[in-house]
Amino acid sequence: AQHKLDTAYFKRMAAVEYAVVHDDGLNIENLHDADMLLVGVSRTSKTPTSMYLGHRGFKVGNYALVPNVPFPIEKLPNKNIFIVGLTTDPKRLMQVRKTRLQHLSDSNNATYADIELITNEIREARKLFTQHNWPVIDVSRRSVEEIAAAVAKSNPSKRGPEMVFDAFLSSYAKGRGKSIYGLKTPWNEFYAEEILATFDDAIFLHVMRDPRKSALSAM
Repeated sequence: AQHKLDTAYFKRMAAVEYAVVHDDGLNIENLHDADMLLVGVSRTSKTPTSMYLGHRGFKVGNYALVPNVPFPIEKLPNKNIFIVGLTTDPKRLMQVRKTRLQHLSDSNNATYADIELITNEIREARKLFTQHNWPVIDVSRRSVEEIAAAVAKSNPSKRGPEMVFDAFLSSYAKGRGKSIYGLKTPWNEFYAEEILATFDDAIFLHVMRDPRKSALSAM
């Protein structure tokens, strides 16, 4: 079991490094073994989603669309790479970008948060997604965890009941102010290998309880 945990850990760390090396269009020509590529305009949660998916073991790159700059699809080494388009509400994106400019004390880039230009950016991005028949995910009012779950579920080669299970319980935990979820079913110990094979970042906690209290709770 320890060997499986070590292997899973290093796999995730390698995937996180992959996301860093292929962030924001970097090394797009080297995405030979990528599981997926996220594409969207600036500030649509591409980087944090890539990093989160990396922690889940997915090798993910992302590319930021720039106005009047064509998407360099000819540079992709793998034409069958799974690509997901990320979009958002223009007004919400305007607020995000305004906050970004204020944080950077940048007063020389007003067009970055111009609602008309943003609306056009979103429109052109949608056209690109439609042209290539890429699945599209609206990141408005979604947490990074929810975006990542939606991305993973949209990939036919990665879709499975375990992803739906994880997405459901992650959302359940988040709704109660928790960052992780747990199951205390005693039968889990008999399926440890299967659980670790499916959820490679699962952690088992062995809890001891007074048998007399266990007996009383069953009465």
